[in-house]
Amino acid sequence: MPGVTLDYAPVRPQTDNREHEDLSDIIRHPSPPEAKPRKIHRALSIIAIVTLVILAGRALVLWNNHSVEGELDSRWTAYDTRLEPYALPESAEHCATWLDSSEPSQSTVSFELPGKAELLFFLSRGPNSGQFNIEKAPYSSSQAIGVTVTAHYTHREDLEYAKACRTGDSSKEEHGLLIWTPSHPHRRRNLVTFNITVALPQSLKEYKDLSTDLALFSHHVGDFFDLWSPTFFRTLRFNSYDASIDFGVPGESAYIETSSAQVQGFFAGVKSLAVRTSNAPIHSNAIMLAQAPGSETHIDLETTNSPIEAGLSVMSDHPKPKLTANIRTSNGALNVYGPRQPMGDGDSSFHLDAVTSNAPATIRLHPDYEGTFDLETSWAKASVKEAPGPNRDPAGKKRERTVRRTEEGPHTEGDIFWSHDGKPEEGTLARGSVRVFTFNMALLNTDVKDIKFQDSQTDFI
Repeated sequence: MPGVTLDYAPVRPQTDNREHEDLSDIIRHPSPPEAKPRKIHRALSIIAIVTLVILAGRALVLWNNHSVEGELDSRWTAYDTRLEPYALPESAEHCATWLDSSEPSQSTVSFELPGKAELLFFLSRGPNSGQFNIEKAPYSSSQAIGVTVTAHYTHREDLEYAKACRTGDSSKEEHGLLIWTPSHPHRRRNLVTFNITVALPQSLKEYKDLSTDLALFSHHVGDFFDLWSPTFFRTLRFNSYDASIDFGVPGESAYIETSSAQVQGFFAGVKSLAVRTSNAPIHSNAIMLAQAPGSETHIDLETTNSPIEAGLSVMSDHPKPKLTANIRTSNGALNVYGPRQPMGDGDSSFHLDAVTSNAPATIRLHPDYEGTFDLETSWAKASVKEAPGPNRDPAGKKRERTVRRTEEGPHTEGDIFWSHDGKPEEGTLARGSVRVFTFNMALLNTDVKDIKFQDSQTDFI
């Protein structure tokens, strides 16, 4: 087995001469036990079992505490209740007639939706599946949104039961598309699959709400982030299950939910990003853009039995922006890149609560991070890894960075700050907090420039 070293990385190496204690040889070649009577062996076995029960109980208590305290806000959801009145073709404005196509086993219909609607929506009902795509339309002066639906089938008669309808309520400025197929006990399911393509006109750069309720439809939303002329949405809701979602959009808020399928993408937001799936990984990068002094932004990521990898940033032209992030998984690794703090006026704050189980958690923080940290595992070591050598003051004030910590078994807590005298200035520690819990090992690493992925520990950087 590989060597096991209890690492100690001093804050000031020139004044600290403590050595590393290498336990590898002890683990690989333990001293042979002396012969013991059978009763002693039985007693030791009982002690071992009791110890395991105690550890398991401690793990359960810790997991319950962290799960309850850090549970994601149940009020947010990707499901938009405004879509419910439009779930039947009888209420639709118009259902298209499927036309024969030059391509075998497929038929295409087209619609237009008003780009300035209060709500644009796309929903499906019945046993159907497919792909949903949003892309940029070729440039024109029109502000109408083009929607193309291509149905793929094996037998032409199967298409007779499927409907593609333009629906909505003009008085509410709600406009969208319904894909509807009937459920029949004697018919095979998913006889027809659909490819929905939404083309957004480049002449229109600001949209209000866009929602989907498309079970079994994978979502692909093209990259609409242009630094000089982005396409911006007020609120995005992508709702599916058993189908992947990938996105690249800016907006005020985005709520993204599926199950048993991967979610990945980039979001530049003003208020919040919430992503939820299960039994599949999440890969997300987010830049939160605070729009007022002291405004708070939120990021929530949650899955199960899979890893999460996230890059988090907060930026603002206003003082004291705040980013709060909650990240949850189980049986999967966490890899989180924290933001630089001195953006804008240099007084932003970052607060993270992260939980996983049976896997490492790696939190990478930039050296300019200031605040507290709290690392806890169910039984293994929670440790801190500091940046080697001298560190340059990000504010250019020739200050030194101090990392203070208290280690007690599987729990390590402390703080990080920059100062001239080894003492934090008033209010400095309130700018950041990082709480990490895992059943596995925990490691806090305070230098994003010197990071290695760990197979059996939690990194806090």
